Amino acid sequence: MINENSTVKEMREFAAKANITIPFNTRSKKAIFELLKNPKTAAAGKSTDPSAEALAAHKAKVQAEQESKAKTKADNIKKACKKPLSEKEKAYLAELELLARSGRQPNTDQMRDLGILRKRAEITKLSVVEQNELAETEVRRQAPDATQIPSSGVTDEERYEALKKRSEIE
Repeated sequence: MINENSTVKEMREFAAKANITIPFNTRSKKAIFELLKNPKTAAAGKSTDPSAEALAAHKAKVQAEQESKAKTKADNIKKACKKPLSEKEKAYLAELELLARSGRQPNTDQMRDLGILRKRAEITKLSVVEQNELAETEVRRQAPDATQIPSSGVTDEERYEALKKRSEIE
């Protein structure tokens, strides 16, 4: 058994048998004994390459910043989804809905805005434009042979149901 009174040579032999790597620059009896007592924390605590440590610290800092930004962005989106739409935002949503249903692909920012505005629209009363759209949809539903599925992924039926639910908001 190895103890504090063992020689450096005995400690190195024990480390070789136990598959514990002792760094070449570790020469003191006390340091080797600490390494043998707790090989994981002693090895993890000291690195021989300061540039690797700096790179790892930089990567950790960058990743923490990215995670913080993503969390802040997600929190802002959640907070924004709790407010009803203003008239200007209702008009913008109507434009985006028309763009999405026209078959053209909205750009990335418009897709993000469309998703957020759709969530916010669920708690917003209908605008005049949307009331007109609801009326048009009701008329089109009476002639089902002309029904098409738009590229936005929202069918007229789904849009009608969403507008109908919102028309009941007081």
